[in-house]
Amino acid sequence: MGKNDIARTARNPKLDTRNARGGLKKSRAPYWTSISPGHSLGYRKGKKGGTWLAKLILDDLRQEHRIGPADDMLDADGFTIFSFAQAQERARKWFEKIKRDEHHVNIDTYTVSEALDDYLEHYCREGRSLGRVECNIRLHIRPQLGHLAVKKLTKRRIDAWLKELSETPAMVRSRKGGERRYKDVTDDPDAKRRCRVKANRQLVILKAALNFAANEFPSLSDEAWRRVKSFRRAERARVRHLSDDESRRLVNACKEPFRSLVLAGLLTGARYGELARLTAGDYNSDAGTIHIRDSKSGKDRHVYLSPEGARHFTRQAVGKGSQELLFTRANKESWGPSHQQRVMKVASENAKIKPAVTFHVLRHCYASRSVMRKIELMVVARQLGHSDTRMVEKHYGHLAPNYVADTVRKNFTDMGLVKDDNVVPMNTGA
Repeated sequence: MGKNDIARTARNPKLDTRNARGGLKKSRAPYWTSISPGHSLGYRKGKKGGTWLAKLILDDLRQEHRIGPADDMLDADGFTIFSFAQAQERARKWFEKIKRDEHHVNIDTYTVSEALDDYLEHYCREGRSLGRVECNIRLHIRPQLGHLAVKKLTKRRIDAWLKELSETPAMVRSRKGGERRYKDVTDDPDAKRRCRVKANRQLVILKAALNFAANEFPSLSDEAWRRVKSFRRAERARVRHLSDDESRRLVNACKEPFRSLVLAGLLTGARYGELARLTAGDYNSDAGTIHIRDSKSGKDRHVYLSPEGARHFTRQAVGKGSQELLFTRANKESWGPSHQQRVMKVASENAKIKPAVTFHVLRHCYASRSVMRKIELMVVARQLGHSDTRMVEKHYGHLAPNYVADTVRKNFTDMGLVKDDNVVPMNTGA
C-alpha cells in the first residue's frame, strides 16, 4: 500500500494505547470514537481484555461489526490481535465493503465524474439549490478531470488544472452547441485577480466532492487534494454599494413590475432568486417578516422588515392567494434566471450610474446601509442568511463606526496644514 493510499488515523487519548485503555471501567456498552461522520470505532472492555468493534450509520443503513481482540494483553500482529491504528484500518475496509455491496461501486475505477454525481445527489438531498454548483461542475471540472480515477489523482494534476483555470477568462454567452467564447480582458488590469477568484471557487467545489467521496469510501486518501492550495490574496472585499440618492434614482429608472422587485431587493437584502420565489403566504403582515424558504445555503430564514419594507410587501400581497407569487413579470409569469440582467443594465444607464450595477449589488446596498447605521453585525448576518459574521465583517466591516476610527478622529487634532474650502467630493458609487 502506497503512501497516498493510507487514510489518516483518528486519535483518541482514551483508546490510543493499552495503558490508556487500562484506566477504563469494564462495560458491556462500547466506548465509541468517530473516525468520520457516520463511521465509528468502538472498544468494549471485558474481564479478559477488550474487543474492537465498527459501526456504520448512513441514512437508512445501520450495521455493527466485530473486528477482533485489542492488544491489551498481547502485542498486536494485525491478523488476530489489533492495535488502535490497525483496528481503524480493518474498520475502514469493512465500511467500504458494506457500501460497495450497497452501491455496487468498484473503488479502483471510481472516477471524479462519479464522485461529482454522488456529491450533487447528496447536495440535492440537503435541500440546496443545484443551479450554480451544477453549472460550475459542468463547465470547469468535468471536462478536465471527470474521466480520471479518484485513486489516481495527484497533487500535480490538480495544480495543473487550477493553473489553467486561473489563466482562462470568463466565458460569454453563446448559442447552444456553438463554440465557446471568452471575454476580452486585454485592457482589464483586474482580470487576473478575477480569474484566480473563479479558480479558487472551482477548487472549493472539487474538494467538497472528493471529501464526500473519501468519507463514503475510507480507503480513498485525501492526500492528493488536501495539499492543493488556493491562490492567496485573490479575493477582495466587495465595497460597491449605492448611496440613498443613487438608490432612489435607480428605482425611479425602473418600470413596473421590475421596479417592485428592485425595491424588495433594496429593502430586504434578499437574493434575486429568493425574491422571485416568494409567495403571498411567505409574507407575515402581523410579524412584519418574509419567510425565505429556498435559499442558497438550503436553510430557510425569516427576514424582518422595516416599516417601509412592510408597506411595500403589504401592497404586493393585496388580492393574492397564499400560493400566488408576490413578484411576477408583466405577462404574469415568474421571474426566471437572467431575466433581470438586461433590465438592470438599462435602468443603471437611465439612472446615470456607472459602471452599471447588477441585482446582487442591491444586497450589498442593504448590508452596507445597515452596518453604517450601527446595526449589529450578527443581526445583519442573520438577515442576509449567514451563519456567523465572517462574511459581513469581510465585506462591510470597514463601514461600521468603530473605536479605532472614533479615537483617531477625536484625538488627532488639526495641524493647520489644510485650509477649509467649499470643495465637496462627488459620490460616483464606485
